[in-house]
Amino acid sequence: MSNSFDDTLLHVAERTLEQFTFMFAIPDDDAEEFVPAAAASVKFEGPFSGRLVLQISAEMLSALALNLLGLGESEVPTEVEQRDSLQELANVICGNLLPAFAGTRAVFDVHSPQVMEDCNAISDSGSPAAEALLALDEGQIRMLFFVSDKAALMSYAEDAASV
Repeated sequence: MSNSFDDTLLHVAERTLEQFTFMFAIPDDDAEEFVPAAAASVKFEGPFSGRLVLQISAEMLSALALNLLGLGESEVPTEVEQRDSLQELANVICGNLLPAFAGTRAVFDVHSPQVMEDCNAISDSGSPAAEALLALDEGQIRMLFFVSDKAALMSYAEDAASV
């Protein structure tokens, strides 16, 4: 079931992918078919704290690096380039998402993104405040937005919407 936080995450991710990676995405309802091959996490602290987890399918990982690094289609990005590209995309989506939820006046400390060794190890965070799955020609991306205080998120989101 979609909520306004899911919709915001979806919109920010679609826009970021288009502008930052030149990849076009559409919402994907087929979460049962999604098999993550890699994941990155970005922690943040501020008026509310939490983390964004970005999971990506195997075929999407190479395509992402190709687009972000401006490599030719015949070039093969290294594993390091693929991991760096995944981390950078998670960082940029998180950086665009926080003002969408909290407004531009809220100040956050965004930590360096980290590649997750186990791309399925997200259960320790409880249920996400927002979740979105996107389909691209190249593969799929799922984003999970966790916060420690959902009431604070809701309060900031209401204030941001009224400005």
